[in-house]
Amino acid sequence: MFHYAIVLASVVNSLVQVKGGIEAGVSEPPSIVNETSFNQGGNCKDRSNMRQSMYGVELNHIYLVVDRETYEAIKSSDLIRSLAFTCEQKSTADNQIGWEGFYMRGKNTYIEFFYPQERYPSVGISGIGMGVDRKGILDKMQEDLPHFTKGCFSRNGKPWFNYIAVGDSYFYKRNSFWIMEYAPEYFAEDPEDVSRAHYNFEKYDQDKPFLDIEKVSIALKNEGLEVLSGYLGDLGLLKKERSYVTSENIEVQLLEENEQQEGICQIHFSLSKDFEKSGSYRLGNSILTLRENRGSWSFYKE
Repeated sequence: MFHYAIVLASVVNSLVQVKGGIEAGVSEPPSIVNETSFNQGGNCKDRSNMRQSMYGVELNHIYLVVDRETYEAIKSSDLIRSLAFTCEQKSTADNQIGWEGFYMRGKNTYIEFFYPQERYPSVGISGIGMGVDRKGILDKMQEDLPHFTKGCFSRNGKPWFNYIAVGDSYFYKRNSFWIMEYAPEYFAEDPEDVSRAHYNFEKYDQDKPFLDIEKVSIALKNEGLEVLSGYLGDLGLLKKERSYVTSENIEVQLLEENEQQEGICQIHFSLSKDFEKSGSYRLGNSILTLRENRGSWSFYKE
């Protein structure tokens, strides 16, 4: 449910560089254009705007479950290792089922990739973890959002982070949504700073281009879209057509699930410097496109 998880070195067999687009014989990534009808969720606009300014809820990290071929292609890619700090790790939390995943760390945000396993049983399952950067904000949020309940994760008896979520955070096909705040006890050197940047600092590599997630597109059936739309609206995020936007202009786009796309199907991110060799690259059932100081990554079904 919750986790931690370009100078081009070389392109291995699992990585295909495409000159001027997608290589012949490689399927185009899904067109992220399908709109859907969903309720706006949350309370009135004025109260939502007030909550956004009071709480400053931003994106912490996302996760997605991909097929094993795609997972291995990403994990073994020299391009990905040159793009960001990466690692594969097995993680545990007290009283939780463990997990194994591959992590790409940015300055404030990061991405987790999983293959199907006990905790994440099927391809297409996704998670969106929102977060706050100021100590004590989560308690104030729960007072305003009583249908969210509070919980905590710890490791070896030491607090890791607190969260609020509806139920156990799972909704529609075991997708997950929550809001988190790192525990002060996690930071021995400065417990007053519970920010995302503080947590990521140890593993964020500023010499590599990957900076932060800018947009996440998630495709669900109407049932799931209505639930997620309600959660995002409750947080006071600005609603623009089929998207919700944070104060840092990070966008969560809601799309209809179809034969090509399910769960998180596209990620847009910023780079700290221009990418010298623009192009599109295939990694399993995904297409990574890099253009100057921006990147987009599309994921599609087999």
